[in-house]
Amino acid sequence: MVTCLIDFRRWTVDWGYSVGRDKRNERRRKKALARRKKRQATTKRSGRVGSNLQGSRAWPIESCWISDTWRDTRQLTQILLVRRRTGSVRAAVMFLVDLGCLGIKSVNLYPAASHGELLGLRDRVFPAHRPGGPCAPELAVKVLRAAERYAGDLGFQPAREMAAARPFLEGIDAGACDEEIPVGGLDGKPFFFAGPYDDVDRIMATLTQRLGPDGFHFTAGVPPG
Repeated sequence: MVTCLIDFRRWTVDWGYSVGRDKRNERRRKKALARRKKRQATTKRSGRVGSNLQGSRAWPIESCWISDTWRDTRQLTQILLVRRRTGSVRAAVMFLVDLGCLGIKSVNLYPAASHGELLGLRDRVFPAHRPGGPCAPELAVKVLRAAERYAGDLGFQPAREMAAARPFLEGIDAGACDEEIPVGGLDGKPFFFAGPYDDVDRIMATLTQRLGPDGFHFTAGVPPG
């Protein structure tokens, strides 16, 4: 005959631990669900407020940041301009700028976001290894105009999202900025740094047709630091 002994005290402890663990997991699940609902509410709010920036000239400017290396035309420059849309909702536009050749390479619109969401965006746009700092909005607009004008003379158009972002820049007087904006590369020639998303053949053909094979500088890979 086999005798089966059950330690009820051990079983009670194990059962209690299991129940406690299940409760903790349930709390974590509910917190994750609440965070998801908050993100969804933000998305819905963004849709209700509107997905365009028409009328943004009237929204007060809250902050403007630019890459620390913006004077180095061999480096890409990032600009983040933020306006207060309503009491708790901000709007922002992020510009990726090439003062050496291609002008305004990309434009990202954020029509409606919370203050916390934009702080997170700023940290991503200006990480520790590519820092930025506050600047006058007039400087930012002057940089954008100089880049667009220089690239336009070479035959390059700004990113198509720039059209939607233009109302966001209205009311900012670039003429009030005394900074001289550098463009081009060494010897006054354009400096084309080929990025991973650039149509290199098309860009090279445009530059060669405009300036000749020796009329510009070209490099690919990691930009000089």
